[in-house]
Amino acid sequence: MAEYFVPQRNTKCYQQRKTSLASEDKKLYRFDDISICWLANYFFEESEETRGGALSNIDKIRLYLRFCADPGFQNGIATDIGVHQSTVSRTIAEVAKLISSKASEWIKFPKDADKIKDAQRKWQANYLFPFAIGVIDCTHIKIKKPQIKAMSIFVEKASTL
Repeated sequence: MAEYFVPQRNTKCYQQRKTSLASEDKKLYRFDDISICWLANYFFEESEETRGGALSNIDKIRLYLRFCADPGFQNGIATDIGVHQSTVSRTIAEVAKLISSKASEWIKFPKDADKIKDAQRKWQANYLFPFAIGVIDCTHIKIKKPQIKAMSIFVEKASTL
């Protein structure tokens, strides 16, 4: 004989976020609130999404900046804020994709040979950094070790001046 059951309607229960992402503490985000609002407006389209306790665009930027300012474990950020780790992960990926889609508007390097040579001369003269044409703040890029010792390069350059 078949058993009968009455399906129960599951209602989602959202936990209260432990802390608001809004903070005047610049240490968490390394940006002030005005700059965070500008970034949210620049990278995101207007959205009034509130289903399921969705993060606002400003909160998404704050979460991303918090991760960048202190790139520890996503679980730690999730626990501090009161969201699931997967929300942190998806938000970081979403914001990073938006930022990289507009990277060409912000990251500019010289393109023609004369400008490249000029940039190299400036970096060599100002910082003794040969063949550089620009830098990206706080980014580490693997480079090949020079064939000759760095000090001998500087001694040669100094002797020619």
